[in-house]
Amino acid sequence: IEEKYAHIEKADRDKVIAECTNVESWLGELLGKQEKLSNLEDPVLLTADIDKKREALEKVCNPIMNQKKPVPPPKPKDDAG
Repeated sequence: IEEKYAHIEKADRDKVIAECTNVESWLGELLGKQEKLSNLEDPVLLTADIDKKREALEKVCNPIMNQKKPVPPPKPKDDAG
C-alpha cells in the first residue's frame, strides 16, 4: 500500500478494487465482442457507455481515494526546561 493511501480502511480499499475489477471485466467482455464484429456491423461498445461506466466508477472511488489523511495528534510539550 502506498503511504498516501495507508490511512484508508481495508474495506474501502477492497470496495475500490472490486469496483475496478468489475468495470475491467465489463470492458474486456465488450471489447471481445467488438473485435468479432465486421466494420459494417453496429458496435457493441459505445463511447457513451464507457463514459457512463467511468462516471459510475468515479462516483464510488473518488470519495474513498480522496479521503484526507487524519491529522496526527499534537506532540506533548516538554515541561523540563
